[in-house]
Amino acid sequence: MALGSPAQTRSHVDRGSPPSRSLARHVLPIVAITVAIACQPQRSTAESPPQPCFPEGPPERPPVSATLSSDAAVGDDWVEVSAGPDLVLKTGAIVLGDPIVGWDSPTLCRTVAPGRYATRLKIARIDALRGVAVDSRVAGIEVKLGSAPVHSWIAALSPGDDPSSLGANQYFGHGVDGGLWGFFDKSIQGAHGEALGDWDEFERALPHSQGTPAAAYRPSDVMAPNVVFVESGWGDGHYPSYWGLDRDGQAVSLVTDFDVLVDQPRDALLILESIVDAAIARKGARSK
Repeated sequence: MALGSPAQTRSHVDRGSPPSRSLARHVLPIVAITVAIACQPQRSTAESPPQPCFPEGPPERPPVSATLSSDAAVGDDWVEVSAGPDLVLKTGAIVLGDPIVGWDSPTLCRTVAPGRYATRLKIARIDALRGVAVDSRVAGIEVKLGSAPVHSWIAALSPGDDPSSLGANQYFGHGVDGGLWGFFDKSIQGAHGEALGDWDEFERALPHSQGTPAAAYRPSDVMAPNVVFVESGWGDGHYPSYWGLDRDGQAVSLVTDFDVLVDQPRDALLILESIVDAAIARKGARSK
């Protein structure tokens, strides 16, 4: 897991800023596909020594997307909560992050019981409350691990992540280089693991996602575990994940936030672009 840089701190002074939203709208889908195809994973011949799992940190205040359980307004955006594909875990040891270039990443330190778990997508309709929505992006994804309410949130750590080493407003984040984020069981990393590095395999799963930005992919028909993957917000980056714990400290939720929801007003350029897009759409509708 990589440490968030100053530009990726919890305060996120520049995260999701209007210029990056405008640019990402046109460029990131192309970049994500190009990187995913070009950057096939290469396994190192020298094994790195195993990293220890440090004690989990104190409770944290999670991003807005983590706490949403129903549709809601966040700033100028409208966020819709919808069901995603079920995640099937054979061992309960979870790998998360980029499922194409990071398929051999280490598992999270905390494990869960094997089983089938529902997922929920938090989809942001950008600027919808201004009446000039310009885009839709996945703001976050949640794996529902239990029915009890969440009492507290803690960072989801991987081996080597030491919470005591973090500076103010810093976090540990898993990286995305191919525009996709995934959850899957450690057992898939065995004989079928390298199939996760094949962009074509994931692309074939997308038509079956029924119009949602998420899909489930099974590397082998004879294996129960699958990969639930989703478009990662504005594209590449390092994104934090959190365990939602009940009063007994048991994990009942695992969420990832994609740094989409922001409170700051949009800049004039993006607002103008939104108005022009809306005017063109209205003109097209009248001409039909």
